Amino acid sequence: MKNSPEPGHLKSHVTLVISHRVSEEVSREFARLQDELARKLKTFEGFLGLETSSPEGGRQEEWVIVYRFQHAGALEKWMESPQRKKIVEKIRELTGQEGSIQILVEPQNKESVTTVFAHRIKKGCEEDYRNWRARIIEAQRAFDGFLGVESFDPIEGVSDQWVDIGHFTNAESRIAWMESEERKRLVRELEPLAEDVSVKSVSSGLDAWFRSGSGEQSEETPPVWKQALSILLALYPIVMLLTFYFNPLFGSISLPLMMLIGNAVSVSLLSWFVMKWVNRLLGFWLLPKRKSLALDIGGAVGIFILLAIMLFLFERFDPLPMK
Repeated sequence: MKNSPEPGHLKSHVTLVISHRVSEEVSREFARLQDELARKLKTFEGFLGLETSSPEGGRQEEWVIVYRFQHAGALEKWMESPQRKKIVEKIRELTGQEGSIQILVEPQNKESVTTVFAHRIKKGCEEDYRNWRARIIEAQRAFDGFLGVESFDPIEGVSDQWVDIGHFTNAESRIAWMESEERKRLVRELEPLAEDVSVKSVSSGLDAWFRSGSGEQSEETPPVWKQALSILLALYPIVMLLTFYFNPLFGSISLPLMMLIGNAVSVSLLSWFVMKWVNRLLGFWLLPKRKSLALDIGGAVGIFILLAIMLFLFERFDPLPMK
């Protein structure tokens, strides 16, 4: 595996996810080998921790092991280490197959966006792909908001994918690159070399409330500050209405339990109903087709005006008696 971080890129925590489909006959020996692997990892520099999930009837058919490292360099050293290779060879002989692998990067800047590009390259086209990779990285450097890239070659016995992890300052900078004519031209050049291409974006934990549609563009999410304002606009009236009309129905229960029930109802309403409506209402502002500072400021001002109107109405028509 080859790792090539660009100069100036902030080191980010890296997560390696490996899954194995293991027959019941060898599952005990497989678990023992995983324990041996974990013991060796505990003393490895840059290792943060791991989680192992065994198969569960009807819910999960594979063993899934999640490894976390401080940065890509630590992951690279572990993947190339003799102690790991020795145990992995035993696992391959035991299971008769190679596990599947995914690499994810946790951005240190909460507003930054990390995109994972994974390619399976046709045999005999590896050198052409390396040349193509160098050209597309050089092209990305010319775009504002590009932080850097980490590149991983296929890992023998683990993955046959060529992985490039690109980092951008925010969603807008990623959109600018993904929709650029330069990238589209380079992607067309890649098509004769690749068997398949996968693109995944990693951003803030709120993204699931702001994704819609399908395909590559469905990975785009608004900047964190727009997400926060949108959630505030949706959450404030829900909390107030629950406080006025729902909580009094449970006047005899304790405050902590009442808050737990209220929060559960609020989150459920946001996740399944309200945020879909907010996305449709504010879609032109959350992810505009063209960057516009005036639109960004105008949308934020509009949200604050709506919040002020709701504050006025809730204060004027407060049904709860003053104590």
